[in-house]
Amino acid sequence: MSQAFLDSKIEKHKLSVVEQTRPSDLRGFRDRVRKRMCTEFGNLDSLRLAVILSLNDFARDDSLPGWVRSDHAADLKIANDEITRLREEIAHLRETATKRSNADNNRNSEVISKIGADGAKLLVDLIDSQSNHLIRDMNADIL
Repeated sequence: MSQAFLDSKIEKHKLSVVEQTRPSDLRGFRDRVRKRMCTEFGNLDSLRLAVILSLNDFARDDSLPGWVRSDHAADLKIANDEITRLREEIAHLRETATKRSNADNNRNSEVISKIGADGAKLLVDLIDSQSNHLIRDMNADIL
């Protein structure tokens, strides 16, 4: 922004457009920015023109990363096919996991129905007892 344009803004809007809290930080920031690419403007029309010209320069600069021309873009059909394949694989894996889980539940139900509720309780007590013995033995080995 040219000094003349800034002065006209200050005259029109008074101190509301002036940095009053940390003016030295603003001066340092302005100095850093002006060392890089910077175009001064004297009114809103010249600002608009400067922005359009700068964007046009960026669009024409092939050396900048991030600007991908349509003839260099990735083939979206290949990516789409891979995404579809992966979705199908995920669906298949979920289905397999559900079937295995259901089979495990069925086996557990079969065991419980064969040994009865009392047998199932005895089995759980036995497993708990064995687990407690293992934990006790491990603690004894550590101490």
